[in-house]
Amino acid sequence: MIKILNLIKKHFFVIIVIIIAISLGLFKFLKKKPTDQNGVASGYLNDMNVPQNEHKDYNHVALNVAHHLGTAYSKFDPRHWTENDQEVYSLIKLLDQKGFDVVSSLYFNVYAKGNTLSSDLARLLDAEYYEKLTVK
Repeated sequence: MIKILNLIKKHFFVIIVIIIAISLGLFKFLKKKPTDQNGVASGYLNDMNVPQNEHKDYNHVALNVAHHLGTAYSKFDPRHWTENDQEVYSLIKLLDQKGFDVVSSLYFNVYAKGNTLSSDLARLLDAEYYEKLTVK
């Protein structure tokens, strides 16, 4: 034990630099949001006969809902463990039923990889926000 403490004291500066480098790398990794890199969302939107000028809006809402619910990330990613309920509510409350169906389809097929939006909202959203939603 004394040898380990002496080793830590001797290489304290190197250990601090390594910890800072790992922290910065982890911070950059966690700052990234998921994206639709292959244009898969456009294919689903075209299949649903959504006008081209609305693709970006629906894609933005679906991406941000998945991000703020934490379902866009793996179970080992710390961003999966928390959700921003107020932001999810503010995104969903603006949608009508048609828009909700489009966002739900994008959420299921592209961003949340098999999770349904309705069940995730019921499971993850706080009760006060879930009750206020007009579309579910």
